[in-house]
Amino acid sequence: MDDDKLYIPYGLSIDQEYFTGQLLAMIVALMIGAAGTMMAVRKDPYTRISVVGQISDIIHFHKSQKQYKYIYTAPWDIK
Repeated sequence: MDDDKLYIPYGLSIDQEYFTGQLLAMIVALMIGAAGTMMAVRKDPYTRISVVGQISDIIHFHKSQKQYKYIYTAPWDIK
């Protein structure tokens, strides 16, 4: 039963580390996320609709009825 040994590596810190050597990458990711959020929710000055609003409208349109039940008659058959 010698295979059940637990090996603990040396040099580990006990404190939780949120920031390692990737501080610049984290700051860039936060800036990109903030800019993306601003672009998604900011309304266009001409159309007065945001990207989120456009996506919502597209989803609503795709869920709506697209079959229009009518009887086709040629223009020369109309009396």
